[in-house]
Amino acid sequence: MAQDSWPSPTTTPAPSRTPSTSIAARFSDDGVDGSPADTAVCSAGAGLQVVVRSGLYASVRGHAWYSGSVDDTLTIASNSSGSTRVDRVVLQMDRSTRDVRAVVVAGTPGAGCRR
Repeated sequence: MAQDSWPSPTTTPAPSRTPSTSIAARFSDDGVDGSPADTAVCSAGAGLQVVVRSGLYASVRGHAWYSGSVDDTLTIASNSSGSTRVDRVVLQMDRSTRDVRAVVVAGTPGAGCRR
């Protein structure tokens, strides 16, 4: 099964966007469920790929996310600049569909690592 998230307008019946997001975001911290002792959420894949581990749950602005029942492979864009680039895997919520997905956000070549 691929990644999934809820509540979503595609859910039947569709939840009201404003109340559910506003209320749930107040009592639900953003982040992946688990502990630091758990296996890493992501690992290096073959070539320019990263693998998101299956069976994970997270919350983003009051919306639940499930990584799916099989590992998900994300492709990393190539870096032809010659400078080091630090990319990140983040959970991103599309505000129009309310879907939450793991995506790769490319860093700026030569900018170093920022926290």
